[in-house]
Amino acid sequence: MRGYLTVPCNMYFTKKQKVKRYIETTLRIFHVEDETINSTLKFLSQFDFSKLAQETVDDLYNYFEKRIYEKNGH
Repeated sequence: MRGYLTVPCNMYFTKKQKVKRYIETTLRIFHVEDETINSTLKFLSQFDFSKLAQETVDDLYNYFEKRIYEKNGH
């Protein structure tokens, strides 16, 4: 799976497609029923992964910036 995740997204293989295929493949490996896979994919389709990724990076940046600022005695 790690090799699969390292393949960059592009206009032919978007993040949304990548997440869908990753979840679908992972659940099939564990013999999860198709109905459960479909409901999981439907649930995940409501998220904007680009926005979530950007928010996560921004939060991490702000956290480390704050820690550095506090460490320097400010």
